[in-house]
Amino acid sequence: MDGLESGVMQAVILVPGQGGVGVARGERRECAGRARGVHLCYPPPVNLERLRTTPPREVVLLAAGRPDAFDLLWLLRDPFRAALIDALALAVAPDDPHRDVGHAFVCRALARVRNADELVALCEGLDDAHRGDLLGLALKGFSLDPRVLVTLLEDATRLARLAPGPLWCADALWTRAAWLFDEHPERRFSFEELVPPALPEGTRARAVLGAALDAARLTDEAVARVRALYPRDAYIQQKTAAAEGNEG
Repeated sequence: MDGLESGVMQAVILVPGQGGVGVARGERRECAGRARGVHLCYPPPVNLERLRTTPPREVVLLAAGRPDAFDLLWLLRDPFRAALIDALALAVAPDDPHRDVGHAFVCRALARVRNADELVALCEGLDDAHRGDLLGLALKGFSLDPRVLVTLLEDATRLARLAPGPLWCADALWTRAAWLFDEHPERRFSFEELVPPALPEGTRARAVLGAALDAARLTDEAVARVRALYPRDAYIQQKTAAAEGNEG
């Protein structure tokens, strides 16, 4: 597999004195760089025009392993969107030999997202299935900055544009809470801080609230609210009663 297809910069060791040449995408190129008789061969440079005219699958295989290529691709709206869709298809295909490459491409894209608006923009133009795959990988691969989730789950407008659904929001809520607990180790949180009102109806918050109870990270008001919210949950009732007793 050549340098373009593998997405990995190659270094080919050639025997000194034999005038070796490197091969990348069918091109014969004189080897550059000599160190004690070792010749290094690199893939040809990438430019915007090459990324515009290369099929999406080849672009994914190239950009997943070459940051320079990905940086250029990021500037091209339509070629990047086509490559992202192809990468998502690879990343969720269990038997595809390039699954890891697709996953690496998607993770590289998600790592570029700095705020909720950029996540919404990244999802624009994707159909429901691809958007769901992208959002799922954002949590599964831990490649999305948790601070994006902190603001996203507090904004009903952006959530409505993404339409992630209550199951995804429940998973995102857990990732978000873990970051908040780690970032503010001595703080106790209100109910709304851990379970924002903007969450879609049906989002399950029991796991997050239970963990907050176990770690004594809820305010007194939040403890009382959790107790009232889960009247038939024996564990919650026991933990909230203990918390209230300790406060008393």
